[in-house]
Amino acid sequence: METTNNLCPGCFSELGELSECPVCGYSVGEPSVIGYLEPGTLLANRYAVGKLRSYNGEGANYFAFDREHGTRCELREYFPDKFCTRAKGELSPVVLPDCAVFYKTLLSEFTELWRNVAALPENTDVQRVADVFQQNGTAYAVLEFANRPKLRKVLARMKDNASWEEISDVFIHFCRTIAKVNAAGIIHRGISPETITVAENGKFYLTGFCTTAARSTVSPLEPEIFDGYAAPEVFTAHSRNGAHTDTYSAAAVLYRLLTGVTPPSAAEMLTPTRDEFPDATVELKPLSHYNTSIPRVVSVAITSALTLSPDKRTPNAATLVDKLLSDDPGEFAEEDLVINRPPSKEKPTEKSSKEKPKKIADNAPKAAYSAKEIRKTQTKSFAVEAVIIISLLSLALIALVVAIVYPILHPEVYNPSQSDTSTSTETDYDTTTPIVTTTKTSESTTQSSPRETVYVMTNFVGSRYESIQNSPLILALNVTLEYGYADGFAEGIVYEQDVAPNTNVFENDNITLKVSKGSEYAELPLFEELTVEMYAEQLSALKIKYETVSEPSKKVAAGFVIRASKKPGDKVNVAVGEMVTVYFSSGLPRTEPETDEGDDPFVDD
Repeated sequence: METTNNLCPGCFSELGELSECPVCGYSVGEPSVIGYLEPGTLLANRYAVGKLRSYNGEGANYFAFDREHGTRCELREYFPDKFCTRAKGELSPVVLPDCAVFYKTLLSEFTELWRNVAALPENTDVQRVADVFQQNGTAYAVLEFANRPKLRKVLARMKDNASWEEISDVFIHFCRTIAKVNAAGIIHRGISPETITVAENGKFYLTGFCTTAARSTVSPLEPEIFDGYAAPEVFTAHSRNGAHTDTYSAAAVLYRLLTGVTPPSAAEMLTPTRDEFPDATVELKPLSHYNTSIPRVVSVAITSALTLSPDKRTPNAATLVDKLLSDDPGEFAEEDLVINRPPSKEKPTEKSSKEKPKKIADNAPKAAYSAKEIRKTQTKSFAVEAVIIISLLSLALIALVVAIVYPILHPEVYNPSQSDTSTSTETDYDTTTPIVTTTKTSESTTQSSPRETVYVMTNFVGSRYESIQNSPLILALNVTLEYGYADGFAEGIVYEQDVAPNTNVFENDNITLKVSKGSEYAELPLFEELTVEMYAEQLSALKIKYETVSEPSKKVAAGFVIRASKKPGDKVNVAVGEMVTVYFSSGLPRTEPETDEGDDPFVDD
């Protein structure tokens, strides 16, 4: 079993006699990040934990050292910081009372995800997984330590954009890696220059796997979204994720490599941006806009993979490879594939001014007219138009006379009191909306309003409202929020909705969402070996009101909690603001000097 005596406790590089690591800058005795594992922690009696490397809403990555093999590694810990906390020096997370269900569910998903990644074929270019285990109420994945730079850093150092000839082999191979990952049932959802590392030979490796909840804006976790690379479906609750999701991200990476420009955010392309043009959206510019040397077949393949609609997008990475290697870009222009625009709302009876002219057959006779013949044709045309106009004016005059005279001769037709069952049909010609036909009767009037968009109601229960408030469905509806205490639902989580899921709803329909203020009761946490400041932080996180009182103690060090007005595990009613008194030590009790009876120690002899 290897020791770490001469290694940096932070990154496990050779340290020798130095007090500060020349690699990571870690100093011996440097305080750790509150809530996360401290350097020197030993897990599974094998893995020494080092410095915190990175973290997101799902968990944390640490430098680590495998003492059994004597090698550096990386440790991924499940630690969703919205669901749990950890006291200084402790190993087990403390799950917040309202979050137990979410915590356990995601713990299972986390473990399953990393076991699936570990089972990928050895020739799959991903960060390899050496071990997956559960301990201390959470889970860990042991990853290879590969000192490869992120693609983000490589791009920052590049002076010029990559050419297709330079990058084609590497990217095609990377797409085949994505296809293998997807075939194993794993959807990454976060492919970007931040999650791709580059080997010395230029090969791309995929890293940064996370559960679905960590890569969705409609989950209770704090999401990790890479804007410009994330597919539109991660921003909404009613679009399925799949291989097409990773295909979008891969194409966005290639777009960045070839143009030097990150594609617009899918969320912005989905959302109206200008008041004067409510249907206008941010558009994806064709690659030729930035780089005319990109082969057309490559441009078309990338653009089709960046289509917002999952149903119209390139379905998977293997198909993207086929399109990139094809000799035929297809029948349509690249601009036709940039369909990240709202659908046209032109009336069906009108032809679009942008309608393409019909193709003329090659063997069709070509028209060749002289200027004289053109003028003759125009004269005939004007004559015909004049006849038509005069005829229309005559008909309008006749209709006006009839409209004036007919009511005088037949007043009963226009007097509702003289007819019990008569009905009339009116046509409302509104220039701002489609034509609406309404029917009126003498007893009641019914008018049907046009509704252009039909939505299917999503089940928002269990979602954090902050994460869904900008989703297309929520923005389309009139949402009323009601806040209340709800057991089993953390603060900010939707726990009830008045419109059932899968129900058809229309734009501007009303919906009421009930959002949790947390549980009505909170369980008083343990306070042993905690300072009053640390315990107060836990109480505040649980929304428990408290007051602190100091008192001397011979057994408890100054500043540490002695006891509380309630026992750990007791329920505290946070809804009514029940107060808990926390007693902490002020140190040893003061002792008076011994004096002889009758003597006053403050009086000089």
